[in-house]
Parts: sequence; structure tokens; C-alpha cells
Amino acid sequence: MAYRNGRLPASALSPIPGGRLAKGAPARSWLAMRWYVYKETGTWLYPTGPASSYRSLVKQQEFWHNYTSGKGPLAARPGTSNHGWGKAVDVPLPAQQAAVRKYGHLFGWGIAGGKLSSDAPSEAWHCTYRGPYTARARAWYWRQRAARRGK
Repeated sequence: MAYRNGRLPASALSPIPGGRLAKGAPARSWLAMRWYVYKETGTWLYPTGPASSYRSLVKQQEFWHNYTSGKGPLAARPGTSNHGWGKAVDVPLPAQQAAVRKYGHLFGWGIAGGKLSSDAPSEAWHCTYRGPYTARARAWYWRQRAARRGK
């Protein structure tokens, strides 16, 4: 069944720490990247807030209203945001943004200034799942997961 932007049911979303993403590759690759970044830098990745990963159409309309009334940052027209597809995350801290710039491409995530671009190049905090994540990253994740289960 096809869903519309900002109208994904809970059954089409997976939880991530601090938010939700589309089930499948976006959520899996985010969780793998999050763990990889932590192992490499000691920094955990998480969304800025609950509407900074998946964003419902109602929330998109709220963000759009704030933007067009001059009370909020740049926002996509409702129904066009990658947040509405569960394929975008806003990360709040410069260290998190730098980590996504450095490692995001391995996991299919783009951010302004990174090896994969974002759909919002003027926003340093906005990263977008561009997919796919690399065989190297996938193999690393599954080795780590197997090692955790073996403990």
C-alpha cells in the first residue's frame, strides 16, 4: 500500500533513539551509523527533537506556518519534506553534524558538506537518507551485532 508524505502509519515506522524513521533501510542504516559514530568518536547521534525525524503532515504545516510568518527556520512546503517520508533527521550538535559529514556516506546519509549531499544544503543540521549504505558498513554492523549477541 502506498502512503502519502506525512501520513505514514505507525506500522511503517521504526523507533530510533529520540524519534522515528521509515522501516527498512532508513532506520537500519541510521542505527548502524549511530553505533559506528559512537565507536569512532564517542558521540551519539540523535534528532533535535521528536519532530526532527519523521514529521507528520500536521507538524509539516506547523513548521511551514512558522517559516512563512517569520517565526521559524526554513521549512519545506507541507507534503514535500523528506521528514514526511521518514528519511531525514535534524541533528542538533556541531560534533554530530561533523560525524555525519565524515561517516554518513558509508551508511547512505547525506549532509551539507559531506560526501553525499542533503536535500537541504543550507541547513548544516539536516541529514537525508540517500541510500544505499555500503557493503563495508553493512558488514561492520553485522559483525558488531553478532559480537554483541555472543556476549
